[in-house]
Amino acid sequence: IVRYEARQLIPFPLDDIVWDFQLIGSEKGVVEREAALFAVKEEVVRAILRSPMAVDFPVDMMQVSPLAAYNFVKFDRLPQEPV
Repeated sequence: IVRYEARQLIPFPLDDIVWDFQLIGSEKGVVEREAALFAVKEEVVRAILRSPMAVDFPVDMMQVSPLAAYNFVKFDRLPQEPV
């Protein structure tokens, strides 16, 4: 069902993004559960990883909060100089 919801909510082909979900709550016996859905275009991830990869710095994982802050500054504030 999560894949179906992702198709409904994400305006890009699922093959073009990196996405995952986190189930919320842990009530036993509950049929319906809420889920948080996280998605980012794969090209954005590759662009962010270019710098560490250029100097052979291994990256094992990325956290969502810094990516959200990056997106906010880059796309909502449109900085004209380095931030």
